[in-house]
Amino acid sequence: MPSALLVPPGEEPVTLADLKSQLRVETNDEDALLISFIAAARAHVEALTRRRLVTQNWRVYLDVWPQRSRASPFGRVVELPLAPVARVLAIRVYDELGVAQIVEPQQYRLDQAHVPPRLIVDGVGRQPGRNGNGIEIDVVAGYGDAALVPAPLKQAILRLAALWFEHRHDSDIANLAPTPPVVDALIAPYRVLW
Repeated sequence: MPSALLVPPGEEPVTLADLKSQLRVETNDEDALLISFIAAARAHVEALTRRRLVTQNWRVYLDVWPQRSRASPFGRVVELPLAPVARVLAIRVYDELGVAQIVEPQQYRLDQAHVPPRLIVDGVGRQPGRNGNGIEIDVVAGYGDAALVPAPLKQAILRLAALWFEHRHDSDIANLAPTPPVVDALIAPYRVLW
């Protein structure tokens, strides 16, 4: 299911000082480059794990509500493509005129214990009238602030950013392993499998 970033993270899981310490860099000459490597490494770790690390807002789109299943007789189950999800901000269902109807919070429950997180939705009535992306679910995803990001994921970001920095002048950088084995080992317990 498609999703779109609404509000990016306000901070990175690791700081410029963390990366400079890892690299033993003492000058400020390459700070902008180091900061860009931190952001790129965070995005790469998020893509590999299918987890959002620091707080960010996302919109998830559905065409229609899923059918009720025997697996959940209490409502329709919507597995969210983001983990972890801290809370649901809003759910909108669009009618045939393109007018959004708000789904009230008492009509759904966020199941954060399930991986991936899911919504149990009940009492929403009919399907959306708008063709394509008739349902919008806005969520806050991520562990919280940088202090709450698990240490192995922070270490993976540092390792990736350091590797990319150390090889920034290599003409054959494309031949670097896409994800070094040590990074794979650090993130393996955190991968969300669908």
